[in-house]
Amino acid sequence: MDEALKKSLQWDNQQVETIQQEMIDLGYNICKRFDDYKVSRKIGIDVGVDAEGKLWMIEANTGPGWTLFEKLEDRSIYNRIKAILRECKEKGKASPESRHNE
Repeated sequence: MDEALKKSLQWDNQQVETIQQEMIDLGYNICKRFDDYKVSRKIGIDVGVDAEGKLWMIEANTGPGWTLFEKLEDRSIYNRIKAILRECKEKGKASPESRHNE
């Protein structure tokens, strides 16, 4: 994500760190809001950053669709997601659906 923001918006490291922190803060706030209605272990949050550097939430849901990353030629992001899911499952923090298990 760092490189995408730097290249597409010509940002320096500080600007990238700032927007990443905004994304993290937004994620926590969305998760807290979901907890008001339904406890969920997995929440998918789609965000975008416009040309002026404004963060936009596109959607949030309790059924994140990370299998689309499996279709990419470069599977590094998909493999990273799988590793995080395995780690969470081992720690008892998540129970990914069987389609996401190796």
